[in-house]
Amino acid sequence: MSVLQGRLDQIIEDTNQFIIKTINKSAQIIPGKMQREEHWEYPLIALREAVINAICHRDYQVSGNVQVRIFDSRLQI
Repeated sequence: MSVLQGRLDQIIEDTNQFIIKTINKSAQIIPGKMQREEHWEYPLIALREAVINAICHRDYQVSGNVQVRIFDSRLQI
């Protein structure tokens, strides 16, 4: 478990980097081309938005933290 502290923009960036390091990424060779296409387990833009929403819309009057939990079958924010 990691606890991130600091400016909100840095917490968002650090959280996204943690998620990217933890989730799976697959690669596929494109037929007829010398290229590979990478696919993340979850869309990165959706993950970033979910993290930002969780931070912005949490109830700051209640003690607690925004938590990101990554399981084999799901990601929970």
